[in-house]
Amino acid sequence: MFWGCDLAAWHKQMRQLRRRSEGFRQSRLIATWTAAFANSAIRLAIDAYPDMRSTGIVVRNDPIFIVGHWRSGTTFLHELLCLCSEVSFLNNYCAFTPHHFLFTEKLLGRQFQEIAPLTRQVDSLPLTWDAPQEDEFALLGMGAPSPYWRFGFPGHSMKPLHEFDYESKDWEPHIQQLVSRLSARSGKRLVLKSPTHSFRVSRLAKLFPKAQFIYVRRDCASAVRSFRAALSSIVRYSSFQQTSIPSLGRLESGYDLLNDAVRSATRELSIGRALHVEFRDLISDPLSTIQSLSLDLGFEWNLQWASRIHRLLDLRNPVFVDPILA
Repeated sequence: MFWGCDLAAWHKQMRQLRRRSEGFRQSRLIATWTAAFANSAIRLAIDAYPDMRSTGIVVRNDPIFIVGHWRSGTTFLHELLCLCSEVSFLNNYCAFTPHHFLFTEKLLGRQFQEIAPLTRQVDSLPLTWDAPQEDEFALLGMGAPSPYWRFGFPGHSMKPLHEFDYESKDWEPHIQQLVSRLSARSGKRLVLKSPTHSFRVSRLAKLFPKAQFIYVRRDCASAVRSFRAALSSIVRYSSFQQTSIPSLGRLESGYDLLNDAVRSATRELSIGRALHVEFRDLISDPLSTIQSLSLDLGFEWNLQWASRIHRLLDLRNPVFVDPILA
């Protein structure tokens, strides 16, 4: 999870780790330091050659942000929308090499698959280097303020992710820089996804005046139960410390706060900028859901997109039997 950090971002967090270092895993720590050195070295090499830097980039101000509580279907919707040929997205390689993917993706992208896990930690779904990924991981690697630092340094008792200062101004330059790099990568309209953005809708709407937001909603009991199981898995594979996971009651409070934040922010947006998807509709009839969204997003619905969705559904269908894995 932290392999995208450079030395500046990682050292900043290590100062916190030294203050509460009980129980960290040495092998993970060494691997992450090694990755941070490599990321910094590549970035410095790029900075040394002005011709390699991106110039004349036209940054698009119309990304599509998918928001909603963790384990509410945001990842599934992200994957379906990214099958559209009119869009671009942050993939797994870019998410974990945010400092240099513009220059190394074509060279190292496929090699990245050899060191990356074959499946996702939270639900054992296939994980490929070029599949869509949550942009919070890229922001984490860039050193942005993020509640996901808690996955590595949770302390004795992990705080829920909704208990975080999402109003920090230090975060804005990082998301702007990331969108700039992704704009340079393809020039197409971006589809970005992160549940953390549910608390940032108003700020994102101001930073990107033509952005649209898709709010995915799942019932509280199922979302929170699935999220708590996912947290246990993430901490087991990513944390440098022993910790305990927040109770269902605290997570349910966070569910209410997140959904209130999204509803409040989207009410302030102009007509057409805020769209809504119910989890049950997305799972029961994903094809119709995406076809309807395509009209609101201004995309052309075609047989090529539909056939790609059918192929993905054929691969993922067994997963939908268990709501924990949805």
